[in-house]
Amino acid sequence: MKEYNLYINSVPFYIQKIRSCIPAFLWIATFFLLGACDRKDNTKTLSEMEYHYNERLSSLSADGKGYWVGGETGIVWHVDEQGRHRHATGLDRIYDVVRDHRSPSKVWIASRNAGLQLWQLAGDSMIHRKTYTIPCKGNRYSPYDIELTDSRIFVATSQGLYGMTTGDDEPQLKRIYPSADNTGQKEGIALSGKSSLSCR
Repeated sequence: MKEYNLYINSVPFYIQKIRSCIPAFLWIATFFLLGACDRKDNTKTLSEMEYHYNERLSSLSADGKGYWVGGETGIVWHVDEQGRHRHATGLDRIYDVVRDHRSPSKVWIASRNAGLQLWQLAGDSMIHRKTYTIPCKGNRYSPYDIELTDSRIFVATSQGLYGMTTGDDEPQLKRIYPSADNTGQKEGIALSGKSSLSCR
């Protein structure tokens, strides 16, 4: 059996090999670190400003231009690079705010017991344009979440999921779920037969 001498000059051979690799490792590590410093970070920051609100907040949503903050008393703030803009809506608790990406001056607001509302930004103010109703409740329902696509808007409520085509001039949202085909019941709505709904 052949024996190998792992000790040269009383230092183990593998330690000498590791020492000989250190300069190459440092060059490679330096190359990667310098390359990482060249990367552009696409993180969008608003500013180093801190904002304090003198009331309870109930919602936060982002759009391409900043953030929307909804308050418990119907106040809506838009925070962007220029600062914070306050809008009094006269509504109750704000559950969601969504800016229409196709028409940036339009803002959809979901408010407690006031339905889905469309507002128009006009300078530093917001103007109410329309309130959308649902069957059996009119505008006395609470939309909790809004999802806007290129051609439709979806609204989650305690009465179910509603929606409409955004180009429609219809004042009433259409029920998507639960549909008339469901056999269950929801408070305020009774399903009578396969195709009709009746209000309680």
